[in-house]
Amino acid sequence: MKKCYAHHLKAISQAYKQKPTHYLKEARALLKAAMLLDTLRTDLPPPEGTQRRQYLDQRADELFKLPRPNAIDEQVPQRLRKRRACLFTFLDYPGVEANNNRAERSLRPAVIASKLSCGNKTERGKRTWEVLASLAATWSQRQQDFVEHLRPWIGLDFRTSER
Repeated sequence: MKKCYAHHLKAISQAYKQKPTHYLKEARALLKAAMLLDTLRTDLPPPEGTQRRQYLDQRADELFKLPRPNAIDEQVPQRLRKRRACLFTFLDYPGVEANNNRAERSLRPAVIASKLSCGNKTERGKRTWEVLASLAATWSQRQQDFVEHLRPWIGLDFRTSER
């Protein structure tokens, strides 16, 4: 499961405020280096980009390998270790972003609308609204017709309003 880099960096920052450690500085630097490599990807010759990507993997393996001595020190490494397999996914697939800010911003109007009306009276209605809003946003980004995708599921002809 991919987690947004903004959330990782926030967790590191909060942990650093509680107990500043060299480890947390290194973890933050690793994530920032990955984001920088993503930005520079098109400007680097392929061998250099591959070499830098491999270095990030090696550094992450070293950094996350050993458990920390106490619970506070272990929270961030455990979080990053858990997501290690997909920590650099955005570097392997062009178009995948390190954060989910764009997705969260695109869904914000639907969240606000849900709170003002629609399906927030029951948990089922709230969940239905969230799923429909997410699907509508996805199809819109893919430049596909949301209504056409729904038609087979609800059996409604929108042109004639008949079932």
